[in-house]
Amino acid sequence: MVTLANLMSWDLVALDGVLDDVVAHRRTLTQLQDEVDDAAVPPSWRGRAADEAAKRHIDLHENLADAIAELSLIAETLQTEHGALKRAQQEAQFAIDHAAANQFTVKVDTGMVYDNALGPFDDHALNDRQRILDEVIERLSAALRNAGDADADLAAALDRARTGVDGGTGTFAEAFRHGRGLADDEVLPPPSNGSANDMNAWWEGLSEEEQGRVISENPDWIRNVDGIPAVARDEANREVLPDLVDQAKRDVEAAEKAYTDKVLSGGDYSFDHDASAEYAAMTEARDRLADLEAVQDTLDKPGQRQLLLLDTTSGEQVRAAIANGNVDTADHVSVFVPGFTTTVRGSMENYDENMANMRREASEASRQYGDGGSVATISWLGYDAPQWDGVVSFDGSSVASTARAQEGGALLADFTNGIDSSRRTDPHLSVLAHSYGSTTASFALRESTGIDSAVIFGSPGVGTGDVSEFDLPEGEFFRLEAKWDAVADIGGAGPLGPDPTWIDGIQGLSTQESTIDGDVHQGVTGHSDYLQQGSTSQHNMGVIVSGADRDRLVTGDAHGFGDIMSWPIRMPWD
Repeated sequence: MVTLANLMSWDLVALDGVLDDVVAHRRTLTQLQDEVDDAAVPPSWRGRAADEAAKRHIDLHENLADAIAELSLIAETLQTEHGALKRAQQEAQFAIDHAAANQFTVKVDTGMVYDNALGPFDDHALNDRQRILDEVIERLSAALRNAGDADADLAAALDRARTGVDGGTGTFAEAFRHGRGLADDEVLPPPSNGSANDMNAWWEGLSEEEQGRVISENPDWIRNVDGIPAVARDEANREVLPDLVDQAKRDVEAAEKAYTDKVLSGGDYSFDHDASAEYAAMTEARDRLADLEAVQDTLDKPGQRQLLLLDTTSGEQVRAAIANGNVDTADHVSVFVPGFTTTVRGSMENYDENMANMRREASEASRQYGDGGSVATISWLGYDAPQWDGVVSFDGSSVASTARAQEGGALLADFTNGIDSSRRTDPHLSVLAHSYGSTTASFALRESTGIDSAVIFGSPGVGTGDVSEFDLPEGEFFRLEAKWDAVADIGGAGPLGPDPTWIDGIQGLSTQESTIDGDVHQGVTGHSDYLQQGSTSQHNMGVIVSGADRDRLVTGDAHGFGDIMSWPIRMPWD
């Protein structure tokens, strides 16, 4: 078993020198081909001596071929595993440095991690330190696991070479290729049920060539996996998207034919034939194709985009997430979570446009009022949002139930944790959540996610009236409500929790007309215009996304009839 002390003490420079020597010996032997061929017995030489000489020549050739194959096996394995060990050392060193930067100490001789920070800490700070500690431990464990795999592979190759490798009877070049082919160049799959940190450590443990092979040969390993860098997820998802579209078109053709055949069965067009099942299958196939085409159309728009999620199998709806900007490098990353009736086919292009505008708004706020850092925004349609056909259902799919929000919240927490895990430096991470999406986001915010700021708008409730249940820094939970937003006025009247208007610790921001630095920003009304370009609500969200000075926020509340009615009401969760 490889220990941390073993890993950090290994002299990979010396191992590199061994590799150079092995390669040099292999080259020397391979270049003996002409000389060995010249030493062959001339055809004119007959008799017992000639036979003995020919046998010795064959033995010499075969022995040299075996040696070349053995050296080739060792060289190829050394080269592969040297790279793997170097990456394992780098991953371990990153974990050690990351720990030190956050006031933890890693004892290399024992592998133990100690917290050196002096408290006291509030709940959010404690959760954040636990998250960092978990990341350090998981990265160290992954580095040791990768080093152990590399060590075992190298030992196996040396053992095989020791027991002998048949180089064949062909040329020395053929023996060279044979030995190289014996080296195990299979890319090990990612750990099953691994955390985001585990997945990232596995990915970083691969060479660039191996990463490229995964993207082209096994894109499903990474394309929807939290902890994998955004650029890799994007490449892998784009790799499979054309095939998914083609298959969806074939599915539509087959479903339409099945429906037509059923309706026309018996030769006569008749409603007497029950084709409801075929019709439902046809509708589902058409929706699936429309979802995928909406993703493709969004990616085809001008600007930098990353396809971070494309899941056609896990839920009732196709799930997708598309980023504007580079999530791997942006200083500020924001995730937009939509709500009721959201589908990829009906919503993605519009939300993507909103998030492109939000990225520009936040980038300008960062330049004017903040640290000047870069911004990336994400349209996250990564859960099954409630739909109209489930309004009166009792299976948890109703918008009046928190079931979909709880499921989606867990997925959102994994997604946001994955953003942190996939990067060497954590970004300022915010969540923008609309309507039922705010209920969904609220369940993610109960977990340790690394989310630094949250904005809910048009919210029907966040499942609780106690802001201390949310893992957010103090003062970083905001609320927007527009006039005549009936959805935002129903809080307290159902199972989604009390009206956020009256929850202490959630700061209300203005949605009304305002003048900011001499520019007039529009007010918004109703439930669907919070992201409107040039609005006060967009300005406020841009300031939060950018991490800019909170003094630049326009505060204020818009109250509706529902707010007036909900204020004195006290439900069991209040």
